[in-house]
Amino acid sequence: LAEALTGALPHCAVLVAGSDQQVWQAVGIPLGGLLWTHAVALFERSWGPVSPQDRPAVEAICQALNGIPLSILKTATIARDRRLPLDHVHQQVQPRVGKLDPLGQAFGAIASALSEGERLVLGALAVPGGKTVGVEALSAIVNLLPDKITQYLNRLQKMGLCRANSPRYSLDDGFRPYARYHWADEEMRERAANYYLRKAGDLRAHSKDPDEENVMAALSYFYRRKRWKEVIQIVRAAERYLATTGRWGQWRKRLNHAWQAARELGDRATEAWAQNQLGIIAMGLGDTGAATALFKGALNIWQVLGDQTGMTITRWNLQILLSPPPPPPPSKAESPTGPGGVS
Repeated sequence: LAEALTGALPHCAVLVAGSDQQVWQAVGIPLGGLLWTHAVALFERSWGPVSPQDRPAVEAICQALNGIPLSILKTATIARDRRLPLDHVHQQVQPRVGKLDPLGQAFGAIASALSEGERLVLGALAVPGGKTVGVEALSAIVNLLPDKITQYLNRLQKMGLCRANSPRYSLDDGFRPYARYHWADEEMRERAANYYLRKAGDLRAHSKDPDEENVMAALSYFYRRKRWKEVIQIVRAAERYLATTGRWGQWRKRLNHAWQAARELGDRATEAWAQNQLGIIAMGLGDTGAATALFKGALNIWQVLGDQTGMTITRWNLQILLSPPPPPPPSKAESPTGPGGVS
């Protein structure tokens, strides 16, 4: 997208920020941390005014965090909320020997000040894979009542560790990998995947559903573990949503997953269904050769299974694909003269 944007605006200066290089014919400008005076001012925005005797400790904290704004804000907020001594905070944010990781250092300081329940909820926010998660999903992932989840979320929101996207919640992208690594175990991942397996058929097709990424992440979870039945369940449940919202790339990718899963299970009916659907995509993209092969493969299976409905649908698709195009409309010179015609 960044490359396309710079190509479309050749006479404009385009600034693209990111952790990885995204535009290859451009000038890279590495960004360092804030100057110490600005870093301390940012710390004060969350902590409050810093007294002269506390200023050396705050400067040391900001220096340990390399002046990274997100790390400074989160550390200051939780230090204020939990009334942590600044000397203690300074010790918690020290980098490990030979490795400078400001976000990880801030995360370590935060972790030491949270309760077990708060850490569980942060882990649950990071588990599903999407940007936002609902309270019902969080309740299923950590196995706590929704009211209790809401209490933890309110406290975490007050500390600036999660955001409300009513009625859903999210983490800062920078902290997501740390929360997932430290506080999300395999049992939570399994519960999240099973929850979104059940919800795959509920995706709303009138626009991009906020749970789309979570459902697709659950599908990837089962696919990586070769849980073929669950892969097929999700693809069948989410297919209408992917097709009707124009997610053709995702639609094709996930149908290929279902086709592979069907072959692994010996599920011939699902093999035929997946090939038929992939044939529809190929036909829509104008790839007649691929569409013909896919439809014929599906038809062969339907015939072996004796599935009359499947055969009728696939034959109809083949007829649409292979029928000669309609003749062009007659030109004005060839149009017969009649009432209202041109003589």
